[in-house]
Order: sequence, then C-alpha cells, then structure tokens
Amino acid sequence: KAEILELIDELRGRYSEEQTFPLLEYVRERYPDRVAEIERDPFSWVLKRTSYIVGYERLKLLTLLAVVTSRLRRVKGMSRLHFLLVGQSGAGKSSTVKAVLDFLGGDVFIDGTRLSQNSLGYVPIDSFDGKVLFIDQIDNMNLNYVREAMTEDRICTLVTTKKTDSEGNERFVTDRICIEGQPVVVSTSVIDKIDVEREQLFNRFLKVYVDPRTVETETVVEAIMDRRPVEISTVDRLAFLAWLYSRPSEVNVSPEVVEKVREFVTKLSELTREPVTRVTEVIRNLVVAVAVARGKTVADKSDLEFVLDSFELDILFNGLGLTERDVEFL
Repeated sequence: KAEILELIDELRGRYSEEQTFPLLEYVRERYPDRVAEIERDPFSWVLKRTSYIVGYERLKLLTLLAVVTSRLRRVKGMSRLHFLLVGQSGAGKSSTVKAVLDFLGGDVFIDGTRLSQNSLGYVPIDSFDGKVLFIDQIDNMNLNYVREAMTEDRICTLVTTKKTDSEGNERFVTDRICIEGQPVVVSTSVIDKIDVEREQLFNRFLKVYVDPRTVETETVVEAIMDRRPVEISTVDRLAFLAWLYSRPSEVNVSPEVVEKVREFVTKLSELTREPVTRVTEVIRNLVVAVAVARGKTVADKSDLEFVLDSFELDILFNGLGLTERDVEFL
C-alpha cells in the first residue's frame, strides 16, 4: 500500500501540474466557431441563449451593452452605462438581467444584492473597473456607497476587525478601506419614488420601466410550466469572455453622429426643464457600447440608428423626467 501511494504521488507530481494559457488564445484555438458566431452578431447570440426568459429582449440587449461599457477606459463624467429597472414585483426584472450577467462569472459579475459597510470591506477585488455590480434594491443603507461608486470612481468604508498584537493581546481596530474604479451599476426597484436624498443618485441611471403586460399571457404560462434547470455551458461562457475582453477600450464618435445627437437633444430641451447633460451622456454611452460590441473604434450612423430603434422611448422618458405613472398613462 505504501509503495502504491508513493507511486501515485510521483505520477500526480509529474502529470497534474497546472497549465495556464491566455484566455483569448486558448478560446480562439479550441473553439473558433463559437467565437466567430458571437463576433458576427453578439446581439442575436445573447438573445438566442437567453430565450428561456420570455420577452424583454430590449432589457437583455441593454444589459449586454452595459456590460460592454465596463471594458471602456474611464473618462470624465459617466464612463459606464448604469440602469435602473422599475416595475412591479414579479415582473421578471432581476431574472432577465441575471440571464445575461451569468455569462460573466464571478471574476466580473458582483452580485451585491445589498451593500453594507462591513460587506464592502471584504469585497476581494483591487478595482471596480471592468466589473458589473448588481444591487437588488437601493435603500438608505447602500445609497451613499452606490453614489460614491458612480460619481467619485471609488468606494470607501470603515471596517472594524479584531487583531492580536505580538504579546497575544486582542483589540479591535478600525481601518479605512477604499476600492478604486467605477463599476457598471445595475439595480431594480418596485416603485419609482424619488426623494431629495436619492435624486442625485437616480439621475445618473437610465431608468427603464418594465411592464409585464407587454408579454403575452399564454406565452408566459407556457414558459413557466415548461421551466427546467438552465446551465450555461463552460464553452459559451469562455466564448463570451473572450469576445468581451477583445473589445476595444476606446471609441471615437463620428461628426455625423454628433450632429444627429445635437439635433435630438436640442428638440428635447425645448420640451423639458430637465438638464440635457445626463440624457446626452446616456445616448453617448449607448452609441459607444453598440460600436464596441461590433468591434469598431468609431461609432457611426448605424450605431445611433440601432440605439434609437431599441431605446428611443427609454431615452425620451428619462430626458423628459417622466415617472412610472406618467409612462403607464401614456
């Protein structure tokens, strides 16, 4: 028995050494067809693999574009596309978003659910850049932390831990811990109630109103009754990450797009007292994200057309400062 165990240890040491490969190189060599498929049309690729969530295609596309902005180099203002889904409980907001975020895995996707002073102190990352932070609900406990991440490009918190000195004595020590960077922030809300304290934060989100009545009842019932365990294949996740990591980190906007956006925002400003700065940043980030998803370094007219075809109403609702009740009435 001892000889066999010794031989096993020897063989294990000889043949079980870890090998590491660059992700892009590994995936392109092993699964070139999968990579080619997602690069050809990333939007169709994601919709096809999240079809078990019925409807809400625009929310899936929005989530994909938000993820893409996590790869962009930070600039002054809002570098990322942050969005807040508003709608009644059970409308499928979280399920739809997570269907796309699940392709990221734990290295990129942080399922925060709730942020607190202590939990922030133990997030095992060096930077929020390149990360997507999902928060189930924004409440008074995490309000300031989320605002800090979106406006200050960092989150700082105080964490109290018990430490033992050289003589064996225990004492509690409070340390200030800061995590730099700006994550993509995605959140959900049951009601669209904005008070003075939250307004500074909420106007940095693209608010998207989710109406479950837009999905046919028969289709929903059939999908729920036929619900089965869903498991993302390792190959699909690797292909998605390889595609994401190969996206350009900087994109310019063509003069033609700048002019079209200027016309759009000018008309919008005549109809509202809302500042046009935020809605312009949202349009810019959406257009840039579409271009990046397509692997381009210059956003052109076709990228703007995609944005307006998919999200024009969402942009208008935000630019006009409409509430969920206004949208429902319209």
